[in-house]
Amino acid sequence: MSPPDIPESKPLREPNLAASGGGDLEVKIPVTRILYFLLLVEIVFFGVDCLIYFNDIIDSRHIRRLLDITKETNLPTWFSSIQFVVVGLVAAAAALYRSHEGRGRLALGWLLVALFFVFSGIDDTAMIHERLGSFAEDLAKDAREKSLFVQAIDAWPSYYWQIVVLPFFIGFGLFMTVFFWRELKGRDVWVLFAAGLFCYAGAVALDVLEGTKDYKVLMKALSMKSKEVRHLMRSVEEVTEMVGTTLILTAFLENWRRLAGKGGVTFRVVG
Repeated sequence: MSPPDIPESKPLREPNLAASGGGDLEVKIPVTRILYFLLLVEIVFFGVDCLIYFNDIIDSRHIRRLLDITKETNLPTWFSSIQFVVVGLVAAAAALYRSHEGRGRLALGWLLVALFFVFSGIDDTAMIHERLGSFAEDLAKDAREKSLFVQAIDAWPSYYWQIVVLPFFIGFGLFMTVFFWRELKGRDVWVLFAAGLFCYAGAVALDVLEGTKDYKVLMKALSMKSKEVRHLMRSVEEVTEMVGTTLILTAFLENWRRLAGKGGVTFRVVG
């Protein structure tokens, strides 16, 4: 799919909403504004979560759960899931663009990335990797023979999903690193993408540490109880993952902008 045929216009400092002839509607938003807005939303989610949990400013458990960044099926999870899916859609658009150019291998690479991020969005809501970890734990408990996999499950000190799914995530992260080294348009865009991957790695590291339930050093350093340290770690982990997705989305949008040769990310609704 070739980039939309958008009339040339001067760069805009503010997001612009303009009606063109024939009932068309055009919305043009600078990529940096998208980045700042998403980061602001994530900071608000993290700040509200800390205020509610550590200061008890809301008594209702229903509202607390709705805004708890460490829980599932609430506003932060919805936001995170939508971000993943949007990244997948942008990657799918790039796959169509490369396919239109006749560059099948690049199109396939983008398609795999699109599927990965769409799956991540589904997983964020459906908790697929956590359920796979629980399934592996049940298999290990019922196993009659101590295979290498069962021994790894028994010896692992943190969450079991990490044994089952993490190797795939690491492998796909390496694939994306190599694929985007040349595919992304500009070293600055690749650095932005790499920073997103770094955030993902940091979030996983926090998840592993949190799963060990060994918080003595942090409890002493922060003068917090065990449950408070655990909540803080999970909050930082979740917001770090969101920031990583935002950085990768920004990298993909900026890459698309450079492919299209336009001054911003433009959405067109044709009447």
